[in-house]
Amino acid sequence: MTSNETKPRDKKLGPLMTLLEPISAKGGLLGLWAYAKSIGPEQTLAKIWRTTGRAWITVSDYIFDKRLGIDTRGHIAVDDLDVSDETRQYSEVYAPTPAKIFNSILSGLELDFTAFDLVDIGCGKGRTLIVAKPYGFEAYIGVEHSSYLAHVAKANCERFLSNSQILNIDARDMEFSDRPQLIYMYSPFNDVVLSDFFEQVQQAYTRKRRAFIIIFTEDPGTRPIPLEILTTSIDGEVHSHSVYRQFGAALEVAVVVSHEAQNMLQRLPNVSRR
Repeated sequence: MTSNETKPRDKKLGPLMTLLEPISAKGGLLGLWAYAKSIGPEQTLAKIWRTTGRAWITVSDYIFDKRLGIDTRGHIAVDDLDVSDETRQYSEVYAPTPAKIFNSILSGLELDFTAFDLVDIGCGKGRTLIVAKPYGFEAYIGVEHSSYLAHVAKANCERFLSNSQILNIDARDMEFSDRPQLIYMYSPFNDVVLSDFFEQVQQAYTRKRRAFIIIFTEDPGTRPIPLEILTTSIDGEVHSHSVYRQFGAALEVAVVVSHEAQNMLQRLPNVSRR
């Protein structure tokens, strides 16, 4: 990122503000009370539990950043992303994967990670790449269209990963190596770009049939995971379609495995079924 580029508004909420945000959103305590009465005690308790869970995850991610002396937190609205207007219409809000959840997803895979490249599409500030360091991937590759986020990710990853590469490109221009690939995606863009991106995946897979594992995550209730798009790009199938829950926070997780990766993958993430 050059000095002439404008830094986007990077919203970072602490655990206290995470707890207070619903009060502000409903117009104060009276508005929140009226809303709670309208939805009933059961739904109110469920929302309190989820909000508390988000606050706990916020604390966990804050500790993760402070312990390592890096910056991976924050949320950036689509309108604030430093991308072209054309790209913005296909983009999603920047929100990083909680470190604990991503670590749990990887630790649930019984896999020789050293044979794989880890490719994070829409890597943001590089959090997942750093979380994955202990697993010993052959290479750590982050793809990020935002120059600001790519700049931060590069600075973060260079401190901890000697075999990392941050590509400040459109994901549709991604060129894969001929090694086995583990592709991670946390809802980086809409289905239009997703289809175009997986055409690239299909071409790479057709050029050299090899182990491909795709892990696609989504916030529950936002949109269905596009399973048809994920499974048409490689000769494989969905081996897991579950929801991972932790302290009220949750991510819907789909794991797609190519036939070449079947024998390499002995176990899937131990997540709660829907």
